[in-house]
Amino acid sequence: MSLLSLASAITVAGCDAARPTADAQSASIEPTPAIDPRAKAIYDGALARIAALQSIEFTVRPFIGSLAASSVPPGFDTPASVAIDFAGVDAPHVVVRPRDTRAWEVVFDARHALFVDFDRRIYHEGGASAASVAREVSQSLPNWLLAAHEHALHPERAPRIASIAFVSEEEIDGVACDVVRVELVSSPAVRGEQVRDSEGKSAGKPAEIRVIDTVAIARVDRLPRRVESAPEIDALRHAPGVSTGARYTDLRVDATLDRARFEVGVPEGFVKLSTGPAASAGADTFRTHAGDLVPDFALLDLAGTSVSRASLAGKVVLLDFWATWCGPCKAAMPEVEAIYQQYKDRGVVVLGVNTWEKKPDAAKTYLAAHHIGYGCLLNGDKLAETCGITGIPAMIVVGRDGRVAYIGGPSPTLRETIDAALAK
Repeated sequence: MSLLSLASAITVAGCDAARPTADAQSASIEPTPAIDPRAKAIYDGALARIAALQSIEFTVRPFIGSLAASSVPPGFDTPASVAIDFAGVDAPHVVVRPRDTRAWEVVFDARHALFVDFDRRIYHEGGASAASVAREVSQSLPNWLLAAHEHALHPERAPRIASIAFVSEEEIDGVACDVVRVELVSSPAVRGEQVRDSEGKSAGKPAEIRVIDTVAIARVDRLPRRVESAPEIDALRHAPGVSTGARYTDLRVDATLDRARFEVGVPEGFVKLSTGPAASAGADTFRTHAGDLVPDFALLDLAGTSVSRASLAGKVVLLDFWATWCGPCKAAMPEVEAIYQQYKDRGVVVLGVNTWEKKPDAAKTYLAAHHIGYGCLLNGDKLAETCGITGIPAMIVVGRDGRVAYIGGPSPTLRETIDAALAK
C-alpha cells in the first residue's frame, strides 16, 4: 500500500473505525498494556478459530460511516462474494467477485494475481507484487481476516496489543456478537520497512503505525461479523471523523470448495492492461490508461491558485488521490513525501488531489498540521470520476508529453516510472 503493508498491522477491507477518545489520540502508548481479560479471551478465541480454518465463503459489504451517500466513492459499498482456501499449496488462495453479477473477478494467492473485467473485456495479471497490491488496496477483500489468519499462525509477524477492552453485546444480522476494541501497534522491524531521505537512501526508523480495531465476534462460531479499523501513524495524526469497515454475512465454513472458482483463466480476445491493479474492488475500472492523455482539469490549490493540465505541460507529475479520512492514504504519505523530496529539484511536480472529502477545510488543516511539503489540489472528485478512480489512494504519473505513464495504487515501482519519464 512500501507503506502498503498496513495490512501487516491488520488493516481491513475498509479503513477507519469506532474512534478513540481525544485523550487516547494525544497520549502515547503505555508500556504496560491495558488488557481486559474477558475481551482478550474473546479475541484470542476468534484468532484461534481463524487459524484453524480450512476454507471460508462469505459476502463482504464495505461501508463508510457518517459520510453522506453522495460522497461515498462509486462502487465502494458493492457487496462481493469471497471464497478463501487456506489449505492450498500457496495458501491462502482467494477469489472475489460482485455478489449479484460477474462484471469482474479477481483471483490471487501469495505468488500471482489475475484481474478480469468481463464487461470491458480487459484483464491484468502479475506476480507477488500484484497479489500484495490486490490484497491491500481492494475494499472488497477480507484483509482483516487474512491478516488475522497469518498472525495467528506466525505470532512473530503480528503487531503487539497495546490495549483491549470489551465494548458491548450486539446482534448483527440476527447473530449474537461480542464487540471488542483492540489497539495494535506494528513494529517497524516486523513490517521490514525503511524510510528514505531526499536521495532515496535509508534514513532511519519508519513511522510507527497503530490500529484501533473494533471487532464484532459471533458467539456461535467465534468468527467476525463486522470489523472497523482506525489506523494512525505517529507522524501523521488525524482527528477522526469518518469510519470505514466491512460486514461479513452468509458464512460457509470448511465446506467443500468448487475448485473451478479458483481457476479463472483469461478469456479469449480480452486485452491485457499495462497498468497496475485498480485501487478498488475487483478488476481494473479505470477509464484512463497508460499512454492516454491525462484528462483535462483545472483545480485550485491550497493558496487558491488554479492548476491545470496546461500549466503542468512539459513536467513529470505525480498525482496522489487521497482524503483525510482514508487510513491507507495517510499510510502512503511518507513515501509520497520522500518521492517529493527526492525529485523536487529535477523537474518533477508532486501533488495530492484531495478527493471525496467530508469537510471543505479538512485537507488544508491536516497538511498544515503535519508539515507535508508537496502541494495539494482540492475538490478532485470530478477528476477522479473522469479517470475511473473508484478507490483511494490512487496514483497517476504523467510524462512531459501529458500522457499517463502509470495509474494504479501505491507501488514500489513509482520511482522507476518517474525515472523513465524523466529520461524521455
